[in-house]
Amino acid sequence: MIGIASRLISTLIVGSCFLSITLFFLSLAASLRLLPQLLGFLFQLLRWFLILSYRLYAFIVERLADPAYRLFEIDLYAVFARLMITMLFSTSVGLTIHLLTDLPWSLWIIGTCALHGALVGLIWDKFLDPGGLMLGINIDEIQ
Repeated sequence: MIGIASRLISTLIVGSCFLSITLFFLSLAASLRLLPQLLGFLFQLLRWFLILSYRLYAFIVERLADPAYRLFEIDLYAVFARLMITMLFSTSVGLTIHLLTDLPWSLWIIGTCALHGALVGLIWDKFLDPGGLMLGINIDEIQ
């Protein structure tokens, strides 16, 4: 009687292990199947965020470009100056949000914000192109 009960319990344990492994691989296969749609959505979200950042930074740079050129003879639309100022803007916005949320300091946060500013500064001219900043999305898919 004890042998039958122990065999039944061991069969249930092994069966539940196989069931959980099978469910894991099925969910992995389903997530891989949905990966193209998920990546398309993430690229659209990234594109929207970069365009929003560009519009904010362009608004600020337009206001600062003339006084900076008159006072310091610095062209803020030059690639290097634009890169530095967008990195400064992005880092300052990130640090402000970081301070308002009272999170602990992290160099990863500061680095990510600076990288975001560098990306916006580097592809500044691509934002105004009709087909610019598609991020892997075909123009035919949008229309």
